[in-house]
Amino acid sequence: MPVNANTGKQSMIKSLKIFNFRCFRTTKFSGFNQINLIGGHNNAGKTALLEALFVNLSPRANAILALRRFRRESLEFAKNMPERAWSNLFFNQNTHQPLQLVSYEENDAKYHHIEMSCGASLGQFNEVFKEEPADDDLVDLRNLLSERDYTRSTLHIHLINGNKKRQLSSLVAHSKGMITKDLKLPDERKANYIPASMRLSSSALAREYDKADIKGHAANLLKAIQVIDKSIAEVKTFNIGEPSVYLRRQGGEYLPIYLYGEAVSKATDFILRMINDPNSVLLIDEIENGIHHANQYDLWKIIFALSSICNVQIFATTHSREMIQAFADAGLSDAASEDKASYFEITQSIKSGELIGIRRDLETLTYEMTQGMGVRGE
Repeated sequence: MPVNANTGKQSMIKSLKIFNFRCFRTTKFSGFNQINLIGGHNNAGKTALLEALFVNLSPRANAILALRRFRRESLEFAKNMPERAWSNLFFNQNTHQPLQLVSYEENDAKYHHIEMSCGASLGQFNEVFKEEPADDDLVDLRNLLSERDYTRSTLHIHLINGNKKRQLSSLVAHSKGMITKDLKLPDERKANYIPASMRLSSSALAREYDKADIKGHAANLLKAIQVIDKSIAEVKTFNIGEPSVYLRRQGGEYLPIYLYGEAVSKATDFILRMINDPNSVLLIDEIENGIHHANQYDLWKIIFALSSICNVQIFATTHSREMIQAFADAGLSDAASEDKASYFEITQSIKSGELIGIRRDLETLTYEMTQGMGVRGE
C-alpha cells in the first residue's frame, strides 16, 4: 500500500474514565490499543462508549448535535420540552450532577478531562451569549428568551485542567429550536464517527474520494472494495446532478456506489476517512453491517495495515461472533499486528452491578472462542 501519511505521529488514547454518561454511572476502560473491537449484548453500552470517546475528543456543540441526529432524537420534542433536551446524555437522566469524560494517554497523563452540566437560569443564558454580534434575528431571539417566564435549558461543556475549568461550548434548547456557541476550543485530535445506520451524503463521499485520489491513494480504496466485490474494476467520481462516487464492474457501465449495497458504501466511508485523516481516531458502530463473513478477514487485514500506516486509532463495535473471529485471525496472522489489537467485552460486574469492559488480547480471545466460551456478554 503506497500510503505514507504517518507524519506528526500522536500518542494513543489508552484509557477512558466515564461518570454519569448515558448507561454508565461510573466506570473506566483501560488498555486500549491501536485497534479496538468492542462486543456485548444489545444495549450493553457499546455505542455509548463510542459516543463518550467522540465527545471527549470533540468537545464542541456540533458533536452533541451530531449525537442527537445519530440517535434520531426529535427536535420537536426538544422544542416542546426544552428542559429535557439534554437528559438522555446523563445516566438515568440525572442532570443534577455533571457528567465527566476523562481520557488518558500512554504515560497515564490526562489528555482531555471534559465536564458537561445542565442549567436553566436566566443568568447562565445571558452569560453564554453576552458577546454575540448584534445580528437582528439573534437579538430578537435573545430578547424573547431572556424573559423570565420563558422555558430554556443550557448544556455547558468545560475542559478541566488541574484546578482550572474553562468553558468550551454551550447549547441552549428553547421552544423555537436550539442556539449553539463554541467558545474556547482546545487543540484536539480529530475524531471521525461512523454511526450504524447513517452514511455520508453522495457529495460528501465524492469529496472524500477526490481528496484521496489527488494524493495518489485511490488504489487503496479499490483494493478494499474488491475484497467485498471482486468484479469491481474501477472507481470514479462524476458530477451529474450532484457529485457522486461511481463504480464499474468488468465489462459493465458506471453505476452509483449506493447501488452496490451497504457493505461497499460503508467500507468506502471508513477507508477514505483513514486515508484522508492521518493521526486521527476512527469510531465505527456495528462494523459488520452488510459485510459477508467470507470477506471479513481480508477487510480486517486492510484495516490493520492502513491503521498503522496512517496512525489511525480505531474503535469499532460488533454483534457478530464471526466478525470477532475474523478480527482475531487477521491480527494473529501478522506478528507486527498481534500487539496492536485488543478486544473488549462490555458486561455487568457481578460485584458492583456497574458496566465494565473485560479486555482480551488476541491469543486469549482466540482460545476462549475455540473453547466455546462467551465473549459477547453471554
